[in-house]
Amino acid sequence: MRGRRGDTIRLYAYGRSSGFCIDPVEKKPLYHFLPGAAILSVAAAGCNLHCQFCQNWRLSQEPAPSAETLTPQDVVDLAVAQRSVGIAYTYSEPLVWFEFVRDTAQLARRAGLVNVIVSNGYLNPAPLAELIPWLDAANI
Repeated sequence: MRGRRGDTIRLYAYGRSSGFCIDPVEKKPLYHFLPGAAILSVAAAGCNLHCQFCQNWRLSQEPAPSAETLTPQDVVDLAVAQRSVGIAYTYSEPLVWFEFVRDTAQLARRAGLVNVIVSNGYLNPAPLAELIPWLDAANI
């Protein structure tokens, strides 16, 4: 996901999704948050944990199957085209591509979409403070 180039740590997987799907929002699972609504779920390959019981280990531990790189606007446009209420960053650990989630969440909010994150919660306070204003729901 990340690597060093010179004196900078970079996110190499920016925009490289390992999967998209329209899901019922209840699948996140969230309690009484837009019941019955459909939401675009998006995942990145990568996780900062290696749980033996992970149900999505292929998504979270193997390289993204597609060489296609999407922009945050591409994801928002897909959510709008699918008549989704928003975007759920899920299936793997979305915080490993924090910059992409943040950038997409900002555009989604401007487009009137909600942002949901399903995460293991490992995030430093500064990036957390940067992301929280753009989130509508979280399952940690």
